[in-house]
Amino acid sequence: MYVAIRSNPFHERGIFEDPILPDGISLLEGAMVDWQPSGPLIFRSNCDKDHPPRPYMGGALPVWSETLLRTFRGLGIDNIQAFPATIVTEDAAVSWTNYFAINVIGLVDAADLSASTYTKIDTAASGVPRLRFTKLVIDLAKAADLPLFRLAHSPLTLVLQARLVDALRAIPMPGGWGMAFDELGT
Repeated sequence: MYVAIRSNPFHERGIFEDPILPDGISLLEGAMVDWQPSGPLIFRSNCDKDHPPRPYMGGALPVWSETLLRTFRGLGIDNIQAFPATIVTEDAAVSWTNYFAINVIGLVDAADLSASTYTKIDTAASGVPRLRFTKLVIDLAKAADLPLFRLAHSPLTLVLQARLVDALRAIPMPGGWGMAFDELGT
């Protein structure tokens, strides 16, 4: 079974501005990038010293704490690139440096389109239609037991094996991991 993961929408604090990446560099397409930034990627947030960032932050471009990155790697997720990131307050007076912008490698055509409900948005340069799902069903054969991937028809969607959610929930994290999980059909 799989879930879609995202930043928990019930938290009042979050990232509101991602860094601008160089032309030709995308961390949203599921492909390995051959790039080393000259310094940490800066993400602006409405966090403050009394409300620091959670382990999972960001939207389409996930930003993970060092603890979450180590935890996911320890659970067997190895199809990621991690780029040093700093989360700053709106006025940049306070910053948190133990974060990483995450490039999830793997754009997988795992949606069971005959069982899913969706609206076509447009067509990617690759010819794959981009879809907005109201009901997403994963084809387990196409998912090939991958622990984490981006969905080919909706690259902003991160899909995670449910067993890893159970493993995360078993690891104590004060205040939680900062993630919401949307169960997907199979």
